[in-house]
Amino acid sequence: MCFSALLGGYCKEGKIEDAMSVCGEMLERHIKMDLVCYAILVDTTLKQNDRERLFQIFKDMNHNGLKPDNVIYTSMIDAYTKAGNIQKALQLWDIMISEGCEPNVVTYTSLVNGFCRLGYVSKAHLIHDKMKTININSNQITYGCFLNYFTSIGNMETAVQLHKLMLKGSLANTVTFNILIHGFCKLGMIQAASELIQEMIQHDVQPDCISYSTIMQEYCRGGHMQEAFGVWDSMLSRSICPDTVAYNLLISGCRLTGDHTKATLLMEDMLRRGVKTDTKSCRSHLNT
Repeated sequence: MCFSALLGGYCKEGKIEDAMSVCGEMLERHIKMDLVCYAILVDTTLKQNDRERLFQIFKDMNHNGLKPDNVIYTSMIDAYTKAGNIQKALQLWDIMISEGCEPNVVTYTSLVNGFCRLGYVSKAHLIHDKMKTININSNQITYGCFLNYFTSIGNMETAVQLHKLMLKGSLANTVTFNILIHGFCKLGMIQAASELIQEMIQHDVQPDCISYSTIMQEYCRGGHMQEAFGVWDSMLSRSICPDTVAYNLLISGCRLTGDHTKATLLMEDMLRRGVKTDTKSCRSHLNT
């Protein structure tokens, strides 16, 4: 039996108690927990914010003569940065270094993300510069942290320039384009957002349902349903299957503009395609 795989399965589903039972079974069979198993448990307890259990896991690790590796340290640093506790993340960073664990691109990106989320972009740049000096290449996620920051403050000019550099380095992808699309839509610049769809296609980057739905949402907010359906048709022409969010955007938009017939037709099409829907919402639309 591969206990690490079993642990991973339970933890992925958030069933930490079942995972701990697996640990108990390993103990009964005199099978030692390794760092892979502990890393899985640490990651799950961090996501569940179970500090008491996390302390016990580290206590067990120490009892078994094991120290956290860079995977475990990175999980903790990432969790604390996402929680906005950058000070704790930096403390763990220092401990990690002192223990001889070398940070990797994921570790550095976690700090970059933490600083960007808090608005400390200059400090994020310092971390990014440090990566360059030790020859750790940034990835799409690293640059995505900066893109998220610049779009969040409405600085689309800087965001676009950064994305152009990413394109040159073959680092742009659907997610990074979607960040820009969201940024333009947030500012009401729907035309600029729509042009990005064409730019994606020109660079062989496949738009997804989120790409189109973000633009549709902006049109629906303004009651411009003809334009919203135009985006919808473009999405379908590229064989991109609409999801629940896309359907609900148009259905809600149709209802707000009084076009209940189209709303009903969309709901029926949604059900016919087998797209997951909320039963209460479904009944509300069909009975209107």
